[in-house]
Amino acid sequence: MSTAFSGIDTSFDGSVACLICDDNDSELVSLWKKGTDHLLYVDVEQEIYSSLLQKDSSELKNFRVASLILKAIFEKFLIKNISGAIENRTEISHSSLSEKILDLLKNSKKIFPKLNEKDVDCCRVPLIHSGSNFDKDIQSQSNDSIVESSVIVCELGASMKHYCCSVSRTFLVDPNTQQEHLYDTLLQVHRVVIENIKVGNTLGSLYDAAIDYLESTNNQELIKHLHSDVGFGIGIKYCEEGYLMESGNENVICSGMAFYVRICLHELTDIDGEYSMLLGDTVVVGSSTTINLTNGLSTSTSDIVYNAPKKEKKKKKVKKTPRAMPQRKSERNKPRYVAKVERAQSSGFSLRDETIRVVQVGQRRLRSTPSRTINRNSNEAKKRKKNQKKLEADMFEEVYSSIRSGTYMNRRKEFVIKDPNAYQSGKNYPREARRNRIWVDMKKEAILLPISDYLVPYHISLIRRVVPKENELRIVFKHPGSKATQNETNHHFTHPDHLFVSEFTFRFDHLEYMKSIVSRINEVRKNVIARQKRILQRASLQEQPALQTFPRNSNQIFRLDGISMRPPLPKTKKAFGRLTTHQNGLRYTLGNRNVDIIFSNVKNFILQKARNSLIVVIHFDLIHAISYGGKKPTKHIQFFSEVGTSSMNLNGMRSSGNDLMAEKREREMKKRTNRKFALYAKKIEKVSGIKFESPIPQFSFIGAIEKKNSVTLYPTTNCLVNVENTPFLVITLDEVQIVYFERASLQLKSFDMVFVYKDPNQEPTHIASIEMGKIEHLKDWVNSVGIKFYASPKSLNWKGIMEAITSNPEDFWFRRKGWKYFDQIRKNEEREESSDEYNPSGEEDDFDIEESSSEEVDLMDEESDVEISDISDISSEEEPVRRKRKSQPSNSERNRKRRRRS
Repeated sequence: MSTAFSGIDTSFDGSVACLICDDNDSELVSLWKKGTDHLLYVDVEQEIYSSLLQKDSSELKNFRVASLILKAIFEKFLIKNISGAIENRTEISHSSLSEKILDLLKNSKKIFPKLNEKDVDCCRVPLIHSGSNFDKDIQSQSNDSIVESSVIVCELGASMKHYCCSVSRTFLVDPNTQQEHLYDTLLQVHRVVIENIKVGNTLGSLYDAAIDYLESTNNQELIKHLHSDVGFGIGIKYCEEGYLMESGNENVICSGMAFYVRICLHELTDIDGEYSMLLGDTVVVGSSTTINLTNGLSTSTSDIVYNAPKKEKKKKKVKKTPRAMPQRKSERNKPRYVAKVERAQSSGFSLRDETIRVVQVGQRRLRSTPSRTINRNSNEAKKRKKNQKKLEADMFEEVYSSIRSGTYMNRRKEFVIKDPNAYQSGKNYPREARRNRIWVDMKKEAILLPISDYLVPYHISLIRRVVPKENELRIVFKHPGSKATQNETNHHFTHPDHLFVSEFTFRFDHLEYMKSIVSRINEVRKNVIARQKRILQRASLQEQPALQTFPRNSNQIFRLDGISMRPPLPKTKKAFGRLTTHQNGLRYTLGNRNVDIIFSNVKNFILQKARNSLIVVIHFDLIHAISYGGKKPTKHIQFFSEVGTSSMNLNGMRSSGNDLMAEKREREMKKRTNRKFALYAKKIEKVSGIKFESPIPQFSFIGAIEKKNSVTLYPTTNCLVNVENTPFLVITLDEVQIVYFERASLQLKSFDMVFVYKDPNQEPTHIASIEMGKIEHLKDWVNSVGIKFYASPKSLNWKGIMEAITSNPEDFWFRRKGWKYFDQIRKNEEREESSDEYNPSGEEDDFDIEESSSEEVDLMDEESDVEISDISDISSEEEPVRRKRKSQPSNSERNRKRRRRS
């Protein structure tokens, strides 16, 4: 040992870098410490870890292969076993599923034959959990309980050459509305965190972004159910210490780092009991974008929701129904006939003819089939496809010319809220305030904080949030560059280059005093936010010209009496007023109050008669919003009259003579009211020069607006309208750029329509839950009104798309070719569906994924860099890897084989 120390220069007095381990009292270590006691040891463990976090291309290949292994196990084993247990009602424990997954990872040849089994390992024990008592720890294990048909959480982890990758998903079995809402919120928080993983951001800002989203969407009650972190760094270690995505972590994200984004909502409760939700993906940070390696596993609601089979009930004896009304002798021998739907000549568009088989039964006409059968002509399909190509070329030419001329986006004037000023000097401070206590000034809307024995005032509008925790109060402020100020475009800092305080933390001895301060701050914040909203609403209003009235006795005044208005004046819900026409507008009079509508501010004028409804409506869609009676501004004003009451006979008996007379009077009243409103609409049209639109009931369809109750929508000559139920909707077709059909798959019962406008600053209109049988009708209608449409079986993130367009329209239209990018995704998906493997026997192996998976590994090995298109993160789900197509036998070969067998 002495010869070993002879080579160490005792005169050297510098510091030596080393990895300091735990204390060890062995003889060798003690001898080493005596010989080198003059040296200064510096622990460089953290520095080495930080340098290893940035991966090169060879290391990233290992991440890709590990993600493919997890995807294969999820799709071909785990999902198949869970769905089979649910459908067959078989009992299977969490631990047994976990052990089978461990066996697959040990025998990786079953998954990828080309891989070496020594390179593949399990980096975390598979977690399968359902029901209560969920362990939210990152290394939790499965218990021996049976898989329940409720909320099932699955988390797997695999490593390739010691590089770890992990993924977690949640499956819902017969979910209720609360569970679906919570899962949608979980998805959005997951998306927000991944969007904020950018080079230069801190890990603490990711957790703050998740909290901000929950607060902005009124989901504050979920903050206590959110895990203390939203992910961590991953690499050679499953969890890199010091790189947790938790509040206050100042470590900066660099290019080449890998993270496991893990969003956990635990201890959730409803009627069925306690449950938890988990969603996680492994991502890699690129120079300009973030890549989600495990995005191939779908997270959409349609793919993770399962319906458990219901128990068969004994059939009950059905009572015989009374006979139908007998036919007349003259009608008994009448043959069946075919009724044709007439075309709407005045609508400006046309749909193909439809034939409906109708059977004459008594005095009623019954359809012989439950749904309409449509025989599509191939020539019509070719014409529609040709017209769509022409419309697409015209659209691109129009956009390119507007971008070059600088008229593509309409710049809107924004009202700016400047820095508030609560006190002119310290003399104006309230007398009750003390130096060592926090004081909330309700009148001045300010808070005085004790800092170094001085009271420092801050206006309430600058507070971002208040977080009480045990005996500590954390006050977070807004500042230039923070997430809150980026979303608030109306807030303006006078001196953005100055230093700003990010947050303060105060400790309290009395918890009741702390609670009173928090309640006061929240109360003042609520008042300030409401006042600022009113200021912004008033600033958005534009002054209308004055109404030029006719003299009272003039013959040019047209009146419509006994009508109501929506939205109504305050405290006048069921009141009736008078509508009169004047030189440049209309005036609605109710008592001493007037509401004026100027013709120059009217965009669309709709008249909807009472056919299947109980009201007749004259609706005005305005260009600029107006406000009346202290209500919030609105662009939709309508005047209506009721023509009946909503009632029905529930006893199943025939109507009496009085009921028949009431129905007859109601029909006559409908005719009179329809005629009266139609005459008045023609008079308005004559005075104003604005042509009114009439809905076409033959082409109506049912859809949900703003994710609310379903309403009936009617096309008109130039619009698509819903003026019968709230929320009102009037879409001007000339302002629409494209129509996008989402979830357009024959396997689903419904689809969605998204109207994207020519002005990218205008938010797209989403109509959801449309019956799938209407999709061809609507495609024909959209094509006939001269609008380009696209269709895809997936949904898109429209907020991200519109932000990408407004931020850099040249890149979206010139470099990405605009909407063709998403159309190309649809074509690739259709190619995949058409290239499914041919399997005439219908038999399928339990774990037959060797060919597709090995092909994917070869493709991944050929790549050297982690690159992704800047626009690819806009779509909700990435384009799947195309599988290798098997050569299928031709018809002649099949016939030859049959002859040989015979």
